[in-house]
Order: sequence, then C-alpha cells, then structure tokens
Amino acid sequence: MAKDGLVPLLRRVCRRCGIDFGICRPCFRGQCYCGAACRRQERRERQREANRKHQRTLAGRDDHRDRQRDYRNRKKGLWSRN
Repeated sequence: MAKDGLVPLLRRVCRRCGIDFGICRPCFRGQCYCGAACRRQERRERQREANRKHQRTLAGRDDHRDRQRDYRNRKKGLWSRN
C-alpha cells in the first residue's frame, strides 16, 4: 500500500472489448477480461468453435449421427403413447 493510502493497480486491457481496467496486485490471478460478461461471451465463442471443429471430424459426425438417432427414437416413443 502506498503512503497516501491508495493501492497501486495493475493496468490491463480486456481481450474481448479492448477497454482498460485496473486490478490490485493481491487480487490479480491472470485476469484478461474486464468482467463476467466479456468472460462468458468469449468462453461461449470458444466452445462453439471447438464444437464446429469436432463436427468436422469423423468422430464428431458419428456423435451427431448417434445423438440424432437417439432423439428420433425418443420422439417416436412419445408419439406412440398418444
């Protein structure tokens, strides 16, 4: 802590929106986003990209095929009860 009672902040730039934000050294844990909204949005985009990449592989296509087959079978079971 400084003599005047102020805590020096580390200056960071958000990877998502590019705004500057400050964080005190004891609280710093490698943050690279200004807040929860930017962090959630970035994670969502990374997950979507990973899913798209997986869908282009043979294993991804097989997973999709199996998931659709299970969905159609469940749907058949619901309709046959009526």
